[in-house]
Amino acid sequence: MSRGARWATATVFGAACLPATAGAAPPFSAVDRPGPSLSVPASETTRALVCPTDLRAATRAPVLLVSGTGVSPDVLFGGNWMQALRQRGIPYCSVRLPHDGLGDIQVAGQYVVAAIRAMSAAAHRRVSVVGASQGGIVPRWALRFWPDTRRLVDDVVGLAPTNHGVPAGDIVARCAPQGCPPASMQQAAGSRFLQALNSRAETVPGISYTQIRSRDGELILSRSAAASRARESLSGRGRVTNVAIQDVCPNDHSGHAETGTLSNTAWAIALDALDHDGPADIGRVPAATCATPLVPGVALAPPQPAPPAPDPGAPSVLREPRIASYVFDRRRPHASVAPGRLTAGRRVRLRIRVTTAGGDPLPGARIAVLGRVVRSRGDGRATVRVRPVRRGRQRLRITADGLPAATVVVAVG
Repeated sequence: MSRGARWATATVFGAACLPATAGAAPPFSAVDRPGPSLSVPASETTRALVCPTDLRAATRAPVLLVSGTGVSPDVLFGGNWMQALRQRGIPYCSVRLPHDGLGDIQVAGQYVVAAIRAMSAAAHRRVSVVGASQGGIVPRWALRFWPDTRRLVDDVVGLAPTNHGVPAGDIVARCAPQGCPPASMQQAAGSRFLQALNSRAETVPGISYTQIRSRDGELILSRSAAASRARESLSGRGRVTNVAIQDVCPNDHSGHAETGTLSNTAWAIALDALDHDGPADIGRVPAATCATPLVPGVALAPPQPAPPAPDPGAPSVLREPRIASYVFDRRRPHASVAPGRLTAGRRVRLRIRVTTAGGDPLPGARIAVLGRVVRSRGDGRATVRVRPVRRGRQRLRITADGLPAATVVVAVG
């Protein structure tokens, strides 16, 4: 290797974390990084999990029901999915999230982690998770940041899930002037929470994902069918089916709420996923599905429940909650520079590459060298022209938001 092509490697000096740097963002943690200990007391997560049947007798994957924003599982699923699951002989549990899903979804995720672990341990088999609206993304948060739960989960079924968020303007319009529930802020498209949720891998191998939406959904408002599909769909290395109920029953005009509660089409698609290996295959859904509008066990004209009373203890915030520290990879970044040896008095173009400790490009990092300051681009690379004056060792210092500084030593001859 020629001297001009030689790369200098990062040398560590000190371990202090630096304050946030404008334009830089800490990298999200690796997909397989072990999850943190749960901060929610076990007594609370145990109390939140309700299982009407003895899971020790389960002969198939039990189902965990996760409700949406501002509603308890009994209110959302009691008159529909719970009845239908009982009729099919499918064991199930439900988990009640803090403030009925109005609080910080990061905390809600811990309740789902505990529920998955407890159900799998009791049933001695994997668990399937069914969630409506926000309930479709809380399990994904658990799976993203507690990788031990992945081997415990068979299917993830999202009923009108908010995978990529609701237009921020719609969130603001629905909130009182004094602020929004934390979960609402986190479900706004582009939120830091959603960036973390969908970072690195939206789905993981070994789990089947069935994401069911309605083209008539009134909550996930979009200006086009393609935009609506993108907001609720998933991709990645898992086995994934993204489907609209109208793909099966064109005349089913269920909206966002009905897709997660009353639509027989959504039920039939989800049941296909629960009954078979892999995600749903709409080719297996019975043609007779479209002749019945409501989930089995629901009266033809079901009473409409009154909106749940606001939780007096639910917080209201003006900005999105801070992202938990476990979400980020805060190990020292790595930096390389070429050429690795410079000549005093000669102008040279330095080529710099900055990556996270896990090897991913680190954009927006601040790079200071020989009195010049540049920032890394989206691919983690930067270039700068310098003219070293003195011989000896020169340090190139790299800083990024919330990360320890990295230093590369460049020799000047």
